[in-house]
Amino acid sequence: MSSLPATLVSSAERHASAPPRAIWRLQIELARLVLSQAPPSAVGQLELAERFLGGNADVHDLTDARQDAWIYIGSLACYCTRNDSASAAAVLACLEPDESQHTYGLLLEQVQRLQLCGVPEAETLRVLEAELVPEGVRSSREPAT
Repeated sequence: MSSLPATLVSSAERHASAPPRAIWRLQIELARLVLSQAPPSAVGQLELAERFLGGNADVHDLTDARQDAWIYIGSLACYCTRNDSASAAAVLACLEPDESQHTYGLLLEQVQRLQLCGVPEAETLRVLEAELVPEGVRSSREPAT
């Protein structure tokens, strides 16, 4: 990822030894930064990924969402822009149920996608430097039960 600014690489490095689910949560938060460029179903797909991480969705839900995303991307094949492709890929990365797909190297790829979409470096840094809500603790976006 030599094309990434050093500040982004340095900030991402603090997550280099993070467990896959922590990386996954970062990938989701980063994908939120491209929602205005992402497919229409992206908001719901990212919410689904969060529900999966919280134990409230199953692998079949993620698989179905990935398939829906690929169908949408395929419909754009003839006129897909770089932003369309990168923003869709950012969301797709969050719908991958295999924890081996949520590593430091793949976190850097997610950051690269944001750069391709023109997300300001400061916004990406804000996500990378934020303290994430630990697993099992309700985030501010989740409704109280």
